[in-house]
Formats: sequence, C-alpha cells, structure tokens
Amino acid sequence: MGMAREWNLSWRLRLVIACCAVGYLLFARPWSGLNQSIAIGAYTCSAAFLTLALVPRQTRLWVAVCAALAVPVLAEVIINLVHLLR
Repeated sequence: MGMAREWNLSWRLRLVIACCAVGYLLFARPWSGLNQSIAIGAYTCSAAFLTLALVPRQTRLWVAVCAALAVPVLAEVIINLVHLLR
C-alpha cells in the first residue's frame, strides 16, 4: 500500500497533534530557559506540529509536509532578521 496522497486527518487526530505540541512546550518550558536558541527551537517545533494540525482536509500530502517544514524555517529567518536590524 502506498503513501496517502491527501492529508485527511480526523478531528481527533488533529487534537492529538495539537496536544502533543502543547505538551512538548510544557515539558521543555522554553520560557524559563537561559539559552535563547533552545527556546526558539522549541517554539518553532511546536509551530510545525500545530501547522500539521491546522492544514485543511483534502490538501495534498506534500503540501502539508512542506508547509510544516516552512513554518519553522521562516520563523528562524524572521527572528534572525529582527536580531540583525537591532
């Protein structure tokens, strides 16, 4: 059986993905850490998971994966640009 061609998750699976993202943030507690790069990584990882949970049904699988990968990359680029402009 091949890979599914569409991103079709039930609302329960989307809820599980969102809970995993929130649980990861609660476990990692990036807001209390001293290392800013670890905190940024935790937030961007959670954002990638939340992106997967929010991708609408009937979306192509490769589009969903690319969106989930693009969110943390774009967030890192924006954060780096903000630090450079200071």
